[in-house]
Amino acid sequence: MLASMTVFAAVSAILVLAAVFDVRSREVPDLLWIVMLVIGATFGFSSGSLSEGLLSAVGYLMIAMFMFSPKVEGRMSGIVIIAFLTVMIACYWVSSDPSHLVSALMALIVIGLHFAGLVKGGADVKALVSLSMVYPVYAEFGCLIWQPIYPAGFVFNPVFSTLLFALLFSLLFMIPVVMRNSKKGDSSFNTYVLPINEARASLVWPVEDIREGHKVRIKPKDDSVSVYDRLEKAGETEVRVTPMVPFLLPVLMAFLIVMIAGSPLFVLI
Repeated sequence: MLASMTVFAAVSAILVLAAVFDVRSREVPDLLWIVMLVIGATFGFSSGSLSEGLLSAVGYLMIAMFMFSPKVEGRMSGIVIIAFLTVMIACYWVSSDPSHLVSALMALIVIGLHFAGLVKGGADVKALVSLSMVYPVYAEFGCLIWQPIYPAGFVFNPVFSTLLFALLFSLLFMIPVVMRNSKKGDSSFNTYVLPINEARASLVWPVEDIREGHKVRIKPKDDSVSVYDRLEKAGETEVRVTPMVPFLLPVLMAFLIVMIAGSPLFVLI
């Protein structure tokens, strides 16, 4: 249990640091997630059989290569993901421990949400994938309120619960937007209008662009500078934007609640 609590303390500290970086600049060093994966791999290696530990370590290496290696892109990224899945299935085969399959499935779900544009930030994805590897199941020290119930706990696992409640907590960042818009008679919930020069200096994404001489709505994307340039070239002075939510702060809040108190989702069972 001491080892489990030590891992939890270390992972929590990493998430606190990441949240601070995210709030300040929306930029989080990859080193934090690498350290988290190393901690998880070390704990996994020491808590199972030799064959399970070795295979698990290879799985950690595969997912780390996918997220951090500049050489893993295009077709190679697909090959690495297939190798990762194969290794995690092998881990399950030698250990009969479903947590390895949960790690793989949650990592794939998070990556899929990223490619679908539902989880935007690269750091957000890396955080959730890293947590998927370290916490496919709840910690040994237990939860204070909502105790995990298995096999439902494999579905309502720590990362699934953390992601769900982080999304709910992130809605709190829309309260200032609603208050700002209500003063101007704007009914929008998650976007507001800014002068373009002010938007350039703010932590926001434009949701408008110029297409064939007309202003149109777009999905938030990273090339904000070129969007602002096109708008100004077309004579526009204002743009509708949406705030860059520092999602790692809600992730931190949700993770601590889920790991200490447990997942409220178990009430549904």
